[in-house]
Amino acid sequence: MDIRLDDPGDLARNNIRFQPVVLRSLLGAGYHGLGDLRWVPSRELMNLHYVGFKLAAQIRAVVRRFEGDAPVATPCGTIGGRRRRGSAVYSGNLRLQNRPRRARC
Repeated sequence: MDIRLDDPGDLARNNIRFQPVVLRSLLGAGYHGLGDLRWVPSRELMNLHYVGFKLAAQIRAVVRRFEGDAPVATPCGTIGGRRRRGSAVYSGNLRLQNRPRRARC
């Protein structure tokens, strides 16, 4: 998540499009990279100029998209975000379908 908000080429390479007014508002508030927005609550984003609840949700979605691409440490110490066989899956009625198993290393 080392994507700089002040670099238009970096944003375009990662298919991130913000209005110039919103980018100026984010940069003026001290957010210089996408990683800076990782732990910012939506309410705090909505306090910025030209950022409403819809745009705050879009910013959070962009951050979540790149958070999912980030490497995740698993119990065995391997890197990867894929689910293991036998991991917990919830159905629409929030009932546990498959009991989680311990990771085999």
